[in-house]
Amino acid sequence: MFALINPDLTDTGKRRAFIPSPGPVPGHPHKPYWVPIEVEVDDTSTGPDRVVSAWVETVEAARLLRSRTIRDKTAAELAAEDTAQVGRLLADSGIDRALARMIFNINNRVRSIEGGGPLSVAQFKAALRGLMR
Repeated sequence: MFALINPDLTDTGKRRAFIPSPGPVPGHPHKPYWVPIEVEVDDTSTGPDRVVSAWVETVEAARLLRSRTIRDKTAAELAAEDTAQVGRLLADSGIDRALARMIFNINNRVRSIEGGGPLSVAQFKAALRGLMR
């Protein structure tokens, strides 16, 4: 792929898969010229929980560099995601909420039969978060 850039290193937004001859870089001091597009991906992820950044395009004199970073989610990001999922589970309507409430009620009935006190909703949410990963 090739990109058409201006001599002041601004992107014109035009792309082509093939050009006959790119010509000198830069050709004419006032006309746009074609440069190759190079893709660079920095992937340090090791598992399924990862964050993929948006493409960042950097215009250089002899190329247009498209780069992105892929990394693992941090522990704080995973905890926030789990908390949000548990919160949605009990706040939404539908079969997921019904199943969660049924598990909550069954858990509290079993705890009362065994002589323990019932769990609060906050304790139940914490228990669910603990089981997610």
